[in-house]
Amino acid sequence: MNIDERVQYYMGKWWNTDLVIDRRQVEKFSETLPHWNDLTVLYNDHIFKKYHSIPYIKDFQRILNLLSIPNKNNKFIVQFGDISSHFPDLPVIMKYRTLSSSPDKMKDNSIVFKLNIFRHWLFFDDINQNDVSWDEKSSRIVWRGITTGYGENNPRYRLVRTYMDKYFISDKFRLLKKSFFKLNRIIACISRMIPLKLISYFSSFLKKKCDNYLVFNIGFNEICQEQQHLSKNVKGFMSIKEQLQYKYIISIEGNDVATNLKWGLYSNSLVLMPKPSVESWLMEGKLKPYVHYVPLNDKLDNLEEIYKWCVSNDKKCKKIASNATKYMEKFIDLEQENAILLKILKIYCKNIKIEL
Repeated sequence: MNIDERVQYYMGKWWNTDLVIDRRQVEKFSETLPHWNDLTVLYNDHIFKKYHSIPYIKDFQRILNLLSIPNKNNKFIVQFGDISSHFPDLPVIMKYRTLSSSPDKMKDNSIVFKLNIFRHWLFFDDINQNDVSWDEKSSRIVWRGITTGYGENNPRYRLVRTYMDKYFISDKFRLLKKSFFKLNRIIACISRMIPLKLISYFSSFLKKKCDNYLVFNIGFNEICQEQQHLSKNVKGFMSIKEQLQYKYIISIEGNDVATNLKWGLYSNSLVLMPKPSVESWLMEGKLKPYVHYVPLNDKLDNLEEIYKWCVSNDKKCKKIASNATKYMEKFIDLEQENAILLKILKIYCKNIKIEL
């Protein structure tokens, strides 16, 4: 896709639609701050000065400064945070928009913008330095993430509860796990006699040894959003470098887009994921199953079947991983990325008139 095609894709109907927004509509946008993660505002100098310490607002202002876009004469409706659009019928600039699951469902007409760059887009050098070739990777599955998302049917919860600590390479490693838990109980009994630092180090070492022999190395990095009931499913942090040793990387949406999807697609590993329900600057709606990733069903109960297919179709999987890397290469050129951002804002200012 060239620059104009991407601009048109991100802007949707607002690429060639004029709109006048009057004072009554503007009053819908809250300037109170219940939480930085759910804030829709008419963005201008006043908003930046009032909320300049909020991460997403700092991000947006940094882009305006980088592109030399003045706030004084241009006004943008921006929604910050990980919440779906409150105004899907208006030209709201957001990090992501929902993808329609059916023709009769109301379309989200939000404008996708490159926000939360630090979290989502500073991975290219890391992958280039730490990735290994497909043939050097282990034919196993890995997933690490935090407890984001909503409701008991959250796919992240379902994934971890179903597949954590399952499917060892052989039975002798299953015995290793049992031995580890027995040893943990013994350590707990004599813990008063041993320094806590030594106990912690030894326990972490044994746990990591067990993880090295799991076919499905799946678990949470840490707890967030007050989901303490999932603490038993925490396996601890794994660096990107460690995860890149695996051929198959699962990507699961949380509050919105999955953070690991971008670097997973760019790497030499293969992404396994359900069909995306939201899209961001990555243009997830353009990703094709069995071309850029291997699909899991929404219930995630076909992971074993998909794993067997992947192992039996190694050349196909290697080709899919290569396609995904090529797809991601369009996002590397920062000069082009800035040109697209600038064009979006210029067209917005031309087409959208906000009367106060």
